[in-house]
Amino acid sequence: MIIGECPYDDCDAFMMNAICNDPPKFQKLTCKTCGRVVWLYHTRLVPEAYTEEAFLEEYEVDEETKMLTKRQGA
Repeated sequence: MIIGECPYDDCDAFMMNAICNDPPKFQKLTCKTCGRVVWLYHTRLVPEAYTEEAFLEEYEVDEETKMLTKRQGA
């Protein structure tokens, strides 16, 4: 289980998500309280939640192929 807060500063939601079976992996979620996109990094050591803006600064997302590419210099 990954337990933590919504990464948006103005949202006080508490999030609980089951860890995926084959970490490390990213998952795109929607916060049930504020309704915004949250990217959750599934890992058994250091899970992390990103706002959509922060995540897209670091990664390019191809929704069609479900592929992520780390941006140069990020």
